[in-house]
Amino acid sequence: PPPAAAQPSPWRAGWVPRGFHMASAGRQAPAGAAGLGTMVFSDGLAAFSVFIEAMPQDGANNVVSRRGATVVLTHAKHGAAAHLVTVVGEVPVATARRVATSVYRQSP
Repeated sequence: PPPAAAQPSPWRAGWVPRGFHMASAGRQAPAGAAGLGTMVFSDGLAAFSVFIEAMPQDGANNVVSRRGATVVLTHAKHGAAAHLVTVVGEVPVATARRVATSVYRQSP
């Protein structure tokens, strides 16, 4: 099916490193899918992306991977509104973790 148009994202990051600003945000909602939130932050030199998705049926664990300057960190948020947050970018692991744990869904 053709990709769905990007829609405003209800997701926000409660903390980002000083100097970083949101370069873009959106929500991809293909037919039949729960939707995927995306946010991209940049300081003009480095950048990182945040992906939010529904928790997989089998659950998920927190994962950290690093290759060169690029970090991939997955943070599982459990509870009533369980979701999976993945941060990918050129930031330290501690920064990616702090961003991931600060992500929340803004009330409509």
